[in-house]
Amino acid sequence: METDPAYREMVFATLRARGYKNAGSSKSDLQFRGSTGSADQQLLGSLPALRNRSIELNMDDPVASGLTTTFINNSIGRGIKPQANTGKDKKDDLLESIWNSRMHDLFPAEGINIWDGQRTAMRKYLEDGEIFIKPSKLPDRPLFFELIEADRVATPNDRTHETNITAGIEKDKYGIPVAYWVSKKHPGDRKTFISLADQFERVPADSILHFKKPSRPGSTRGEPLFHAILQDLHDMNYLLVVSLKRTQMAANFATFIKTTEKIEDFFEGTAEEYGFRLDHDIVPGMIFKLNPNESIENVVPNFPSPEFAPFVVMLARRIGAALGVSWQIVLKDFSDSTYSSARTDLLEARQTYVYLQSKFIQDVCSYMWFWVMNDARISGQLSKQYITDADIQNVVWIAPGWQWVDPVKEAKGAEIELAIGITTQRELCAQKGKDWKETIEQRIKEEAFEKELRVKYGVEKEVKPDNPADDTEDEEEEKKTRRYSLIDNNGRFLNAK
Repeated sequence: METDPAYREMVFATLRARGYKNAGSSKSDLQFRGSTGSADQQLLGSLPALRNRSIELNMDDPVASGLTTTFINNSIGRGIKPQANTGKDKKDDLLESIWNSRMHDLFPAEGINIWDGQRTAMRKYLEDGEIFIKPSKLPDRPLFFELIEADRVATPNDRTHETNITAGIEKDKYGIPVAYWVSKKHPGDRKTFISLADQFERVPADSILHFKKPSRPGSTRGEPLFHAILQDLHDMNYLLVVSLKRTQMAANFATFIKTTEKIEDFFEGTAEEYGFRLDHDIVPGMIFKLNPNESIENVVPNFPSPEFAPFVVMLARRIGAALGVSWQIVLKDFSDSTYSSARTDLLEARQTYVYLQSKFIQDVCSYMWFWVMNDARISGQLSKQYITDADIQNVVWIAPGWQWVDPVKEAKGAEIELAIGITTQRELCAQKGKDWKETIEQRIKEEAFEKELRVKYGVEKEVKPDNPADDTEDEEEEKKTRRYSLIDNNGRFLNAK
């Protein structure tokens, strides 16, 4: 390496060609090995290992599995619901009724409803970096969707010579996908899998959705969420396992037999004269007879180690930094958090969750809504109200909301925003994961029901007496709000002293 430049460059080139570090086998490679390769050159060779290790961690590692579930809970929750927004109540009701009648049978292969289907699609997006969703139709049933794992999209062996097919995706001269080669069976279903063209289905690009997590421009496939932290997650799990072993050892009374005799004499005497093996399992109450010149020495492991907790937190910080969340969220440990720090952590993490929500709604939810409504149009279900393409596209998706960190302060802020006209009831209800129409309707129903019961039983509604101190406080707050909401044509505050 020091004396032969050609050899040294060959080694560096080999290291650069390995792609992602977490897909390699070395655990001590601390050298930079930058590459000028394309996105596909770096990713595709490493992708099977990255994907398999990500799946393994989600199957067996509590922290990794918990992180994936946290992302799913905060982005999908109990499901993302559609709300038609055509401006015509009859059209809205018709579109929503069609969706509600079909949503429980959209994934017949898995036997799950739309909410579980959304969570499954998001899980594979995070775990594998991508998932394929294909609308399908049979003569005896309405349209449904196939969830296709990333492993099933590949290049058949007898088409590897075709340069326009990369990792199972056929492209035109501009790099735009025109078709996807989907295996009819998962390659892991049988021991011998020969990927010939007759075992694949060529699906046109406009008949399948490739929902992927991109890495770089020109990347054909998606990369798993954990691609940069696979080793950190593995190291954290290994650290916990080793610490558990040390605890188990500390809970036992470990004893060693010491002797000044020659080792061969010791083995012979032990085996023949005392009749027990050195590799015998130790059980409570076991007593060994000792030879002359032998003694007993007890071993107590040094535990707990003072650097254990800080080291776990350090690994959690690295993992959280890669995912856009705090280490407290990684470990689900808020025991030492203050109100301010917990609020900051949650607000920062929500930026990550909101991005996942928006991408899922734009790519997946809208795609499935369009195909379901188009199938309903073909079957004649939309002919009653003359539903147009624009009507179908006018849909609002209600994602699950989050609880307020400080309900009193945030409710007061929402009230002020609503009063000065910078938000609407729809937006406020959407933040809480609620339908604004249903909320208003339910509130009016409750008020009418309460009024009816009061009349029936002759109970007057209690009127809260005026409090001059409250009025003064409200007046001052109103003046302050009004003063800062007056803006001139140049965008400057009026009377903002």
